[in-house]
Amino acid sequence: MDLAGVRQTVNGKSYAFVIAVLCVGVILLSGLLQGFSYEREDEDGVFEAEALTLHHMRADIAHQSLEAFNAGALATLRTSFFIYAKREVEMPAVGQPFDVIISVSEQPAAKPQEIPEGMVEAREFVDPFEDPDPALVVGAVEPKHLLLLNKYNVFADHVLLVTKTFEDQRHLLDFPDFTALYEVVTAVPAVGFFNSGFEAGASQPHRHMQAIPTDIFQGFRPEAEFALPIDELIFSALERDEIEQGKPQRLGKLPYDHAVWVFGEHRGLFRIKYLELLKTLDLIGPNEDADRDTVTPKPHNMILTGAWIMVIPRSQRMYSQIDVNALGFIGSLLVRVTDDVIPVIDPMAVLCGVSYGCT
Repeated sequence: MDLAGVRQTVNGKSYAFVIAVLCVGVILLSGLLQGFSYEREDEDGVFEAEALTLHHMRADIAHQSLEAFNAGALATLRTSFFIYAKREVEMPAVGQPFDVIISVSEQPAAKPQEIPEGMVEAREFVDPFEDPDPALVVGAVEPKHLLLLNKYNVFADHVLLVTKTFEDQRHLLDFPDFTALYEVVTAVPAVGFFNSGFEAGASQPHRHMQAIPTDIFQGFRPEAEFALPIDELIFSALERDEIEQGKPQRLGKLPYDHAVWVFGEHRGLFRIKYLELLKTLDLIGPNEDADRDTVTPKPHNMILTGAWIMVIPRSQRMYSQIDVNALGFIGSLLVRVTDDVIPVIDPMAVLCGVSYGCT
């Protein structure tokens, strides 16, 4: 199978990483010389975000990260990292078909608390996205989103794509959501993801998607062919004709329920593909009116790259005191430790523990 067209969207090889870093550096220097303008005040003195341009987006994110760091606006989690390498042997229950980046932190974390549904509907909660800190605003992604830095980031240049006005995190993503997320994913380039509510790992009820530049992931495994650990599994399955492009299907080596759609030459209509994946996994009914704003699918994670989209149903938020969101299924887990003791971690057991289908 000729995968050249699909591979071009991944930008995962080491030399591509070096080129990307150099390009970002050149663009960033150019922007500094010309002057950046990411924010302004209207006639009433109200902060407004400038619309982002696609070809400068990676540099815009890097610049605003530096500005936010200098302003003390970021609360970056102090971590160390190691790679839990893939293994094909089945121990204790299943193999581990892709590498997992383990972020280890000694900083304490409060147990996540779900905001009651009544408080969400009545808007009786503190919404950090209603009036975001200007230091965290990268810019606007029109017509209805803001691109913000993740204040509580583990990875550098982690951004949030939030709706300008409140929309419920539990409801279906709409066409503008996918248009905006795909613009970010392809312009940066980045991996985008969505946690559909508390059980799926969301920390806020206000609609937000997330993205992390792929060059950040490449830095953890510089010799790897693909920046994202999960990409190796997907593209090796394509090469062996275990999956096809252009329809929902399952990867044989993943033990938990999921569905993936590899685009091939037919990109676009991402929301339609998303709905098909949801229906394949029984996360919405086959006759559900997906045009209604209030349709609430069952909890799930969605991952979007320039080459594919994947959905994973969620059974619970945490397993063995590890809080899991969509990043876990890309190949990254955050582990909290005490007394310098790193617990024994079986990444596939963790992912199976928060999803369905593992035996």
